[in-house]
Amino acid sequence: MHRFLLLVLATWITSGCSKVSAPSAPYTCSYEQDLPSVTSAMKSGSIFLFGERHGTLEAPSFVADFACKIAKDSQEPTIVLLELAIPKILSDLSVETMSVSQAQRLIIEGEDYWIKEGWDGRTSAAMMDAILQILELREQGLNIALGSIYPDENIRTKYDELGLTFADEATHVNRYFQEALQILGYKDEFENVIVLSGKNHTRNHLRFFKKMELDETYMGFVQQSGGGSEWNCQPMAGGCGVHAAPTPHRDIVNSSDNASLVILNKNEDIFDGAFVFKTTTASHPYHIESIE
Repeated sequence: MHRFLLLVLATWITSGCSKVSAPSAPYTCSYEQDLPSVTSAMKSGSIFLFGERHGTLEAPSFVADFACKIAKDSQEPTIVLLELAIPKILSDLSVETMSVSQAQRLIIEGEDYWIKEGWDGRTSAAMMDAILQILELREQGLNIALGSIYPDENIRTKYDELGLTFADEATHVNRYFQEALQILGYKDEFENVIVLSGKNHTRNHLRFFKKMELDETYMGFVQQSGGGSEWNCQPMAGGCGVHAAPTPHRDIVNSSDNASLVILNKNEDIFDGAFVFKTTTASHPYHIESIE
């Protein structure tokens, strides 16, 4: 992999991929700029891992727009994986597309954490907007699917392929390894795999990928911002609610634009770069705003 290029990639308008009014109209992506400096550094077909700080308006929107751009440009099967339980049927491109409202109801009814008070920021209104954006693109005909990083029943197959013993699922570090195998397993079906999870999950996934010396090309990006707010749960800072977003240790929030993808010329971190916002805005839990 050609790591550590110096570049700030193009920025985009902050609105989501717009839904077309007629089936024959082309889908559009907010992230319409070219991505040559990312895609040329990688083989055809890649794994992109984005490590977010939960509970911001900007991060899920960024990744959904990025996924729209990659899927549209490549015209290859693309999947977006989240740190949430997603019904398996939504990751199967062979299944006839259901309506967006049907898919959303499957997601909400499948897990009670969408209606729990004080969840950790992953079930934000912005995350649901990103989910709906991906579902709308699928409905419009883009070759894109939605899935989960959580290990399923096929994880044992990956252990067998690598000659490993299926270890205790309760082991924390082993959970990250199983998630990394789950992510890798989607490359059997999808040319492009785009992952949005918490930054600690992403960091551990990258470490396991590095240890496995994969043939697949992958890049990892960590969220950074110049400040702002976020809604998540921080036990040492008052629990669940709106918190101040930390500023980065590196001087990378130096663009006049609202958001950018930065490939870092750094070698002390496992991340290849960052997805950067000048500021972030807290996104409250979806159920508070949308579920009776």
